[in-house]
Amino acid sequence: LPEAKKKQLYERALGDTDRLENLVENLLLVNKVESGGLPLNKEMVNLSSFVSSQIQATYARELEEGRLQTQITPDVNWNIDKAAMHSVLINLIDNAVKYGAGSGIEVTLSANTKDQVQLSVEDHGAGIPNSKKKKIFERFYRIGNEEVRQTKGTGIGLYLVQLLVEKHGGTIAVFDNEPSGTRFVVTLPRVEA
Repeated sequence: LPEAKKKQLYERALGDTDRLENLVENLLLVNKVESGGLPLNKEMVNLSSFVSSQIQATYARELEEGRLQTQITPDVNWNIDKAAMHSVLINLIDNAVKYGAGSGIEVTLSANTKDQVQLSVEDHGAGIPNSKKKKIFERFYRIGNEEVRQTKGTGIGLYLVQLLVEKHGGTIAVFDNEPSGTRFVVTLPRVEA
């Protein structure tokens, strides 16, 4: 095979391997949360630095190309489980990358009051019909017909995000992003360590 074709096959194989690894990790995590076997290991962390570093480590190319932008209020200290919050953040951004139709993605972190912090991830893709907004948090639910769907996925990511956010005592909501796209908003209450 020509080198270009080999490279394309290797990249596709690595991408499929990454997706399979993420699926297995998410399924194991869902099983632990549902069975009560995942106690949160909460600690007071600088959530601003944590979110920034996770995004930089995972989405450096999207940041460099300007496809992902952040607005992070500095020095927001919050009591979280870092592994769980990593899963929440990565699943939400991965969805925006997959369904945002190559549009810009914005991640915002703000302490809107002294008792609440909000994390939002928005894209400018096709959006989610109102009739599907509650269903997307169901286990294995995906919008559209499997035969015509353009993106790969399992429908487990948003289900896991909701479980982990609720385990933190928080909520997740989905809104239309004007003029197009979707905005997910995670709201976490302050819980002292």
